[in-house]
Amino acid sequence: MSVGLIWGHPSLRLHNEAMNPKHESEELMNEMLPVAKRMLREYGEFFPYGGYMKPSGEMVHVGAKDPETDRPKSKELIAILQGLFQEMARNKQCKAVAIVYDVIIPLPKSNRRGSAIQVCLEHAGNYSAEVFIPYQIVNREVLFGEIFAQKGSICFLTKLKCRAKPAAAGAKQLSIVGHAVINQPPLNKIRPISPTNPKLPMYQDAAKTFLEQP
Repeated sequence: MSVGLIWGHPSLRLHNEAMNPKHESEELMNEMLPVAKRMLREYGEFFPYGGYMKPSGEMVHVGAKDPETDRPKSKELIAILQGLFQEMARNKQCKAVAIVYDVIIPLPKSNRRGSAIQVCLEHAGNYSAEVFIPYQIVNREVLFGEIFAQKGSICFLTKLKCRAKPAAAGAKQLSIVGHAVINQPPLNKIRPISPTNPKLPMYQDAAKTFLEQP
């Protein structure tokens, strides 16, 4: 397998305002999300991809690929991206990273499961978050639901406690929600949250905390 830059060009920040880790992470997320939204509109799914922010503020899109197949497993692509970002973090080549993928989750305030875009964010300023954007595809139109989030658990750049094994351990668990095990469901989605997870009712409150914290 290999990893490389496969979408667009690096994006330069066009202002000189001082930004805290949360705001820079949000800026990186907003830079990454249009790719997922476009792929959902055109294909109804997307493979995991990511991006990072250089110390200068420049943002770069990154995609992973397996030259041996055009239907690689999502967990393997995510493991490749994790490995790349871990190496970049050791070399101090980035101050924020994001991994974006397609998931199936139990939806807050609902008894059903649904599709969502998940964005795992981490910043060297000791900030980490996992953001979920539910969606439905109706007549080729992508309809997005209410965003929710929780405290993150990846540890490429921060000293936050990890709740999942690193990619090198086999990518059986990702640094995402709780103790979820990755499957390879239809349409290349990942099922990262157990429907019996006792923390599900708290996700909506976690979203408010994520969006309101300084």
